[in-house]
Amino acid sequence: QANARECLAVPYSDLSSRQKINIYTPEGEGPHPLLVWIHGGAWFMGDRSDFALSLALPFLKFGFAIASIGYRLADETVFPGQVEDAAAAINFLKKYANKYDLDDHRFAVMSGSAGTNIAALAALKANVGNVIPEYDIRAVILRCPILDFSSIRRQFEEIGLTRERFDYPDEDTSIEALYLGGS
Repeated sequence: QANARECLAVPYSDLSSRQKINIYTPEGEGPHPLLVWIHGGAWFMGDRSDFALSLALPFLKFGFAIASIGYRLADETVFPGQVEDAAAAINFLKKYANKYDLDDHRFAVMSGSAGTNIAALAALKANVGNVIPEYDIRAVILRCPILDFSSIRRQFEEIGLTRERFDYPDEDTSIEALYLGGS
């Protein structure tokens, strides 16, 4: 994040201490297109400052601002709470685009792993049927997306992450069940 202005731990809601945004703006004249980073972590760990943010920060040198959002994890809320948090963070960024030198017509979301589910659904929520007309997403970058919950077990087994080799919880307490609020 060299050569970037930082606004860290900016609250976008008051429901949880996790609902904060780290905003990195490149030097130079804006407004800048925005890449919203949504962290992964199996819906019950990780935060807006975790190591995977390093995948988004290189976009600064191409003139993009980066906003890494925190959201309530599975120990605080179940689906669709995380998606609603992402939408609230994006709405906040849209509302205060001028303050942070952002181009409110050029927003994209990027994520990895469990965060991809939140990112994809937040983008769909924004763009389908004008559910949230306050914002729209122009691009979505999903790295290792988790989109089909019915295939998670099979995919883990295919790569050798079975219950015998990996401490994966029983069906009703699986990571996806914690996120969704049930199996």
